[in-house]
Amino acid sequence: MLTYAEIPEADSFFAGRSDAFHWQKLNDEVKRSALEQATQILDSAFDWKGSPAKENQPLRWPRKDVTDLDSLPVDPETVPARIKIAAMEQALYMTDPLRKCFENGIKNASAGAMSLSLDPARKQELLSPAAITAVRGFGTLRISGKSGAKCGSVLRG
Repeated sequence: MLTYAEIPEADSFFAGRSDAFHWQKLNDEVKRSALEQATQILDSAFDWKGSPAKENQPLRWPRKDVTDLDSLPVDPETVPARIKIAAMEQALYMTDPLRKCFENGIKNASAGAMSLSLDPARKQELLSPAAITAVRGFGTLRISGKSGAKCGSVLRG
């Protein structure tokens, strides 16, 4: 699985949150897909600080030569908790049944080797405000404009 957060982590993170009631009702296949897509969206939307920790790693984290908001070094062997939180928040945002037009910002998606192409004009609308806040200090958003979307839904492949 190519994701920054695992299903049990997300289940635990969202347990008891009133804004995440729908997450517990999703099956594992949908959760896994949402977490994978959330990871791809984050990696597509941000220019992360530092450089990949290992040559040819499948995801853009872990990274070396990165410091957090307190200027403390980030462990180059692990994915920071805030990156995992961002992936979980993005997955929650994408699966929210009250959102109806998430797919409008995605140009192409595939499941095999996890490929995702975002429409640059709509990319900002795909991002969860909570995810953007979680990664603050770890990178720069590649796009500008108002954060957050007005609608969205999970893509199932």
